[in-house]
Amino acid sequence: MKLEKNGWSTTEMLLLSGGLLIALFVSVYFISVLYGSFDNANRNKQYSDLESELAVNARRYVEKNNVNVIDGEKITYQFLQKVGVMDALNDNNGNSCDGYVIVTKNGNLNQYKGYVKCPNYESKNY
Repeated sequence: MKLEKNGWSTTEMLLLSGGLLIALFVSVYFISVLYGSFDNANRNKQYSDLESELAVNARRYVEKNNVNVIDGEKITYQFLQKVGVMDALNDNNGNSCDGYVIVTKNGNLNQYKGYVKCPNYESKNY
C-alpha cells in the first residue's frame, strides 16, 4: 500500500475493508459449522443414553426375576414401565419417547440393545 500525504487512498481503504469483511464471514461460517457439529454430538449422546437406559433396565428385570429369554426377544418400554422397572422415558426437551430392547444370546450370555423413537429422533433399525 502506498502511503500518500493524506493517508491511504479510497481504493486501498476499500480493498482493506473488503478483505477484512471476507475474513469475518469465513470466521463466522467456520464457527457455525463447529457449533453445529458440537450440538449434533450432544443430541446423539442424549438419545444414546436413553437407549442404554432401556437396555440396563431390561437386563435388571431379566436378572432380578430369573427370566429365561429367547434369542431375539423384544422387551418393550411399556412392559418395563408396567412391571415398575422404569418410569418415564423422556428426552431432554421433555418429549415422551417409546422404545424396546432386543435380547440376543451369545453362548450363556445375554446381550441387550436398546432402540428409542422420539419426536425428533429414531434409532437406526427401529
